[in-house]
Amino acid sequence: MPSITTTKPLNDLKAAIDAAPKGKKIVAFFDFDGTIIEGYSAGLYLKRLFKERSLSPRDYVEIVSFLFLEDPTDDEFANLLRCCLKNWKGKTEDEVRQLWLELFIAELGARIYPEISEIIRAHKRRGHRIVVASSALKYQIEHCAEALEIDEILASRAELVDDQFSGDIDAPTLWGEGKAQAVSDYAKRHKLNLDNCFAYANGSEDVDFLSGVGHPCAVNPSSRLTAAARKNAWPQLRFRSPTKVSVNEKVRTIASDAGMGLSLLGTLVSTVAGTPKRKALNRLFNLGSDIGLAAAGIKLNIIGEQNLWAQRPAVFIFNHQSPLDLIIGVNLIGRDFTGVVKKEAKDMFGWGHFMQFSEMAFIDRGNTAQAKEMLAPAIEKLSRGISVGLCPEGTRSYTPKLGKFKKGAFHIAMQAGVPIVPVVLRNAAECMSRDSLWMRPGTVDVCVLPPIDCIDWTLDNMQSHIDEIENSYREIIADWPGTTQYAIA
Repeated sequence: MPSITTTKPLNDLKAAIDAAPKGKKIVAFFDFDGTIIEGYSAGLYLKRLFKERSLSPRDYVEIVSFLFLEDPTDDEFANLLRCCLKNWKGKTEDEVRQLWLELFIAELGARIYPEISEIIRAHKRRGHRIVVASSALKYQIEHCAEALEIDEILASRAELVDDQFSGDIDAPTLWGEGKAQAVSDYAKRHKLNLDNCFAYANGSEDVDFLSGVGHPCAVNPSSRLTAAARKNAWPQLRFRSPTKVSVNEKVRTIASDAGMGLSLLGTLVSTVAGTPKRKALNRLFNLGSDIGLAAAGIKLNIIGEQNLWAQRPAVFIFNHQSPLDLIIGVNLIGRDFTGVVKKEAKDMFGWGHFMQFSEMAFIDRGNTAQAKEMLAPAIEKLSRGISVGLCPEGTRSYTPKLGKFKKGAFHIAMQAGVPIVPVVLRNAAECMSRDSLWMRPGTVDVCVLPPIDCIDWTLDNMQSHIDEIENSYREIIADWPGTTQYAIA
């Protein structure tokens, strides 16, 4: 396998992974805090305990003392862990999992480094096993691991007595040498040759862990790990914060919003002056989205652009990770289209008025018993030659992992007798995360698949067609096609 120098970028690392042998006997071990996610998951929990006033003065002393330690021992880390675990005493695993699900939704999901997602996908393309090895507890890791489709977790353990937490740790933690030993034991159980395996970590306590494999990589390394990486000629990768926004990015976002707002104002003026509404809307969608993306410094790299225009009207479907998806969708479809939104949005101040002006199709999602009536507004738009765009996942996902597709978009296409045009977006969340107000410059990859004729679909076979389309999204996101064209029969 080609060596990776400390100065080579992420693309060289992925190329090296692509050159590695295939199969589950090659394992990529990932530290969690500071490596998979920005910052420390325990910090988010401690912040919650602080707000709830659940920490004692002694706990505060323990936490602050640990933060100032240059090279904490396993015992010192174990004492810190006990500060958190005291608040778990008497709780069940389900209760603790729910707590960490709330933290994942609120903050942890947004802290996942997109570059780590890329590295994991590169390993998965080679059939490698992905394992988290972390001094954190598995409950801190589980939801991120599920989202990234990680195979296994090696983690410190909290003691359970009669299905309730005792408030103490169970067995040694995976701090420092403990993590290296856990990985060594794992390799023995699975008969692995660690010389063929990979490891990624960020802290000085992980030197033994990284030294134990043939292909170590320091990710966002601390100063002491940077020194060790230089000494051992280990590759180093440094990633941009997925959550912090610069002043320049804020200024560009404000300029983007202002540009789109002025485009809307111009459209309102032109309709009052007598311009046909549909013509004015087409101008708004084209000009406004062009200005919005350009001001924010966001470019689109489109594969299969001709498929956007092959058949109209159509139902355009997008995977959904970011508020930016709306602007991208508007820019791609371009003209003679509208969106599909829940009817409650009609009453939103400002935004609801804009959606009414834009002739959005408002549907009653509560009327599931009468699917035809519920979807009638969208079908009526299509009957008039107006395409519709919507996201079959129903809501923005918290990570790059694709959500399950709901049936509404496909019912609309079947009942209206129009094709479905799948549009796959990659890395939109890197330019604007799920709950962010701010955009960041970058390039969003877009793959537009050929229109899918659903004239022969029935209610009996519709789900199998949906599954096929959904799987094509997963495959394309996992292995971006370059110039290759995908088609679904």
